[in-house]
Amino acid sequence: MHRKIQRLADEEISKMREADNKGDYEKAEVHDFNSRALSRMADMYYEIIKRED
Repeated sequence: MHRKIQRLADEEISKMREADNKGDYEKAEVHDFNSRALSRMADMYYEIIKRED
């Protein structure tokens, strides 16, 4: 699950760069926020699983 969430974060980074290159900075900002939120969620998921073991 951690990998799947991180993959989604990586996709958001790709979308962010694409929007940034097109000059759509508002859209790039949204994708940046999404990627950061997904990365945090992936890290939290890893910590939860680590604690359960």
